[in-house]
Amino acid sequence: MIDTRFEPQKATQVAHRFLALSGGEMSYMRLIKLMYMADRKAYAELERPITGDKYFSMDNGPVLSTVLNIIKDDSYIPPSEKSYWNKHIYKNAQYSVKIKSECDYDELSDSEIAIIDSIHEEFKGKDRWEVRNYCHEKLPEWKGPKGTSIRISPEEILSNVGKSSEEIEEIREELESVNYLKEILGA
Repeated sequence: MIDTRFEPQKATQVAHRFLALSGGEMSYMRLIKLMYMADRKAYAELERPITGDKYFSMDNGPVLSTVLNIIKDDSYIPPSEKSYWNKHIYKNAQYSVKIKSECDYDELSDSEIAIIDSIHEEFKGKDRWEVRNYCHEKLPEWKGPKGTSIRISPEEILSNVGKSSEEIEEIREELESVNYLKEILGA
């Protein structure tokens, strides 16, 4: 299985960009779906995710697990994974998140920013329920978990965006090498 490393600064910058493009505030259900679709499109175009998060099917569609837990302020999330987020984004209502302070997008490549912007354009004007329904109807890796959660593997995403078994194996090997280098370099 492809193993990814959650990148808290990149995840924060992805969320911040979506929020900034949407007036600074939105429901976190909508935000998480947009972030999922950005990672999905990054797998299709760049053969790697942007956030490195783990994905799960939940009743309201696919979620980025760590991002959801940061928003919900779950105590088992290490401070190192949520401090940057909490500096720039906050949960201002039961189901809404808002920009707290400006942040640079220096962790994001131009290609990643283009993906975020294209997802924003595609779903601009659609509310959280329309985005959720799109995920239910158009993303074959989402499975209705009936009150629980089901892991969505990167391999499922890659297969559903048209990658062959051979390509998926090459991507797995490449991501494994990148993760190893990041570990050695402490990045």
